[in-house]
Amino acid sequence: MELDQPAQPPAPPAASEPASSADEGTVEAPSMEPFLDPDGDDDVLDFLPNVGDNAIQIDSPAAAAAPADPDAYDPQRDGSGESGEGEEGEEGEEGGPDADEQRERLEMIREMLLARGYRPKDDTPREPLLTSFDIDGIVDYIQRHSCQNVVVMAGAGISVSAGIPDFRSPGTGLYDNLQKYDLPTPQSVFELDYFRERPDAFYLLARELWPDNYTPTPVHFFLRLLHAKGVLLRCFTQNIDSLEAAAGLPRDKIVAAHGNFDAAHCIETGEAVPIDELRTAIHAGKEADGGWLQLARQHGGLVKPDIVFFGEQLPERFFRLAEEDLPRCDLLVVMGTSLKVQPFASLVGRVPDAVPRLLINRERVGETDPMLEMLALRSPGALDFGPTNYRDAEFLGDCDDGIRDLARGLGWHDELAALVAAARPAAPPAPPAPPAQPLVPRPPPQAPSAYAPSAQSSCGGDAGPSSSSSAAASAAAASGSTLASTADPDSPGLSPAPKRHQPEPTAPPAAALPPAQAAAGDEGLVERTTGG
Repeated sequence: MELDQPAQPPAPPAASEPASSADEGTVEAPSMEPFLDPDGDDDVLDFLPNVGDNAIQIDSPAAAAAPADPDAYDPQRDGSGESGEGEEGEEGEEGGPDADEQRERLEMIREMLLARGYRPKDDTPREPLLTSFDIDGIVDYIQRHSCQNVVVMAGAGISVSAGIPDFRSPGTGLYDNLQKYDLPTPQSVFELDYFRERPDAFYLLARELWPDNYTPTPVHFFLRLLHAKGVLLRCFTQNIDSLEAAAGLPRDKIVAAHGNFDAAHCIETGEAVPIDELRTAIHAGKEADGGWLQLARQHGGLVKPDIVFFGEQLPERFFRLAEEDLPRCDLLVVMGTSLKVQPFASLVGRVPDAVPRLLINRERVGETDPMLEMLALRSPGALDFGPTNYRDAEFLGDCDDGIRDLARGLGWHDELAALVAAARPAAPPAPPAPPAQPLVPRPPPQAPSAYAPSAQSSCGGDAGPSSSSSAAASAAAASGSTLASTADPDSPGLSPAPKRHQPEPTAPPAAALPPAQAAAGDEGLVERTTGG
């Protein structure tokens, strides 16, 4: 479609029918993409009528055809080359539209966008719905209005703390870490044609991402808590990890816009395949008995989880429940998403104008594109954190932290903490205590050398004095001196010379023992510690 022709927005196809892109000069906006914009550059201006992150309406599962001419409009140029110069580099030379033509083109574009549902920019202040545009304002609104139909939009950011990478974060995102699979582009792993040619890459990735490898996060348990409180209408999720169900949220409350690992099918026959069969085959590998190659032969083609690949249709249930639920919504919570993928991002604009919206994310997303500002338009679904904001609140940070703050404000913090704690993997058992050090008998106490002969005769054994001690004792006895250097002079057993009829001691006096032994008493056993 050329932009210098009158533009008529094409009629959208029925909800269950894919849009056709066969017309020459048109490009189908790929609404089937589960993870990225068409060319992977995050540029929302790829297709002009889809300007703005939240522009595409969900009346159909595919966007209307858009102009294929990439030069149809470029706000950085005036249509005649850079800096107002013509094709030959000279200002005013033939080869570009004049100012009137440029104005006509801009007006035509504006009319096209208005026909697609964009609105004229209106700076008229509106009465705020919230007392403050933060978590506290949302808590106050919930309590004052007794919200009963909360709708949640969730993206990859709510699963990051579970260990599952998101897709776009530089350095840590999934797309930045797929080089090990030697892909033509990171997005190839989710392309159906590439899967048919080289299924190994996806199966290796699926083994890493399989849901039972991960534990739900506090955000997932908050969703369960919303349901338990009777206030959750629906959770629309872009995630394929199935952690919402793993946290205990009933499956009828979950809309997996891009599919998940709950079911599987053969891509050639469409036959449903038990998901446990696929899981077993993926973990077995390619050539092993029971591996995925054998599974493909068994079912007549490759088997994959019901994850929406590029080139596949979104589930019909997504469109049907979006039409049913969003008009009933009384509070919208948007978490962990870039709001760049259509048609999921368009849900933001489908709630009534009088419904507050809370963004919990690491950065602001979903605001009106600058190009629309230049055309004095705004996207019907754009979040507004500027001077004209009347209903949009935000928490910029990790999703888990934002949800804990929200739960705390609502008085649910202890219940949330209990759910999270109950799901934590059991701590590994403590290592066994080392065996107790053996106790060994202590050598018999040594008798004073003056009594060595008597001790030997009465005890029937050597009392243990050394030969040098015996010699010293003999010399001392011969000279009639006391053993003052080794014993207490007041001890009754250390007289200068033994009396003729003095009874022989049956145990040495305590004072005659070395200091360590005297302190230990007569228990006869000591604990072996440092060799003492």
